[in-house]
Amino acid sequence: MHTDDTWDEESATQRLPPEGGERALRGCRLPWQAIALSAAVAGAGFGAQAVMWRVSAWSPQLTGWPDYRGATVGDLVMVPTLTGTLLASLLSLPAPRESSRLPAVLGLVGLLLGVATQTGWLLDDAPQLNWFMERPHEFTYEGWYHACFLVAATTLTGCLLGCLVSRLRTANRLPYGRLLACAAVGFAALLSADLVFPAGPGRQHIAPGGMVSVTATLTVTAAALVTLRPRGAERDLVAYTQRCATGAVLALSVAVLSIPWPSTRSITVIAAVAAVAVAALPEKPRRVAEGASKRS
Repeated sequence: MHTDDTWDEESATQRLPPEGGERALRGCRLPWQAIALSAAVAGAGFGAQAVMWRVSAWSPQLTGWPDYRGATVGDLVMVPTLTGTLLASLLSLPAPRESSRLPAVLGLVGLLLGVATQTGWLLDDAPQLNWFMERPHEFTYEGWYHACFLVAATTLTGCLLGCLVSRLRTANRLPYGRLLACAAVGFAALLSADLVFPAGPGRQHIAPGGMVSVTATLTVTAAALVTLRPRGAERDLVAYTQRCATGAVLALSVAVLSIPWPSTRSITVIAAVAAVAVAALPEKPRRVAEGASKRS
């Protein structure tokens, strides 16, 4: 008699569609398109804001760009990682056999969420004044740039999420599950840290607009991680939850290390990069024995 050992990684190659098997086995080798997208998002967000902060003069009485974890570590590490791994994941899966309206629908949802968060800041009668908003109900030029970038980023994320969900309907595994969880939960944690442990001159006031942003981000993050369950996850939901939890714990540690912000700026960036690197490590398949023994 003999025991037939098989690889069980929520999907072995034989359980993948033929055209998707080779792509899925690439592991965590990010395609150049994903790297290029991550770099573009980092440049448009972190890079542009860093330049605007350096070339302009700001009142020392206003909370500035370096005081926001979400705008610095988030826009430098977490948001680019999120968009890049969304694209990498969908490129690693076979194209859907039928066209779907889901990318357009989720893109529209992302656009509306982005507009809603910025509208919440503009309508707030007592906002936390900062370099984006020197007076209530008025964005500065840099504030309008940030608002447009944020809306573009949420729209792009929604479109990519819709494309990925369309492909996951016929796939047995999510190639970059831990990395997506790390980036999404990490960014939500950094936004929450800005709200709960605010820095800068405006730290005495928690703005309702910030509550809207954080609540929306946490809700969308949780909904996305539930929606991103691949078809095979129903057979091993515990393993899928463990993957997401691994990314979440790593990301939450970034927020913890970011308090207080001024004295731990370097270690926060290092922790964020380390968390992403650990979450990106290939997962070793687990060898399990199949059923009962077979008689030869």
